[in-house]
Amino acid sequence: MQSSVTEAIAAHFGAPPAVRVHHSGPSALATWEADLLGCDASTQAFARHITLDVGEHAVLAARTVTAWDDPMRTYLADLGDRPLGTLLFQGERWARASALIPLVEGTATFGRGARWHDAQSGGNLLVEEFFLTPLTDSSNGD
Repeated sequence: MQSSVTEAIAAHFGAPPAVRVHHSGPSALATWEADLLGCDASTQAFARHITLDVGEHAVLAARTVTAWDDPMRTYLADLGDRPLGTLLFQGERWARASALIPLVEGTATFGRGARWHDAQSGGNLLVEEFFLTPLTDSSNGD
């Protein structure tokens, strides 16, 4: 069974990360995001931007996005400070519906993205994760 990046971070640092929500609301879509979600780039979207923090350090930044009229908009809006990964990996409801897409931000940050599909509602989410420097070094997050 797959595990979430939240669980992997907790195992790596010996403590669960805190979710810090930076934005949860309307957003524009990049063309590649719209393509993966199967909509037009001019479609209004809903996005949630968070970091996973261990101690004083942000170790992962994430953007989760869906089309405004997708049933997943309410789901994302209601997450609050709960990690999305713990919900995606519970039960059979969710499946990764695309290959992992490498994303690069500058030279020091590795990122990846994937579309997830909810079998119950038919909704789709695009999850983008950027692994920040503190996760890649050997420190314990202090």
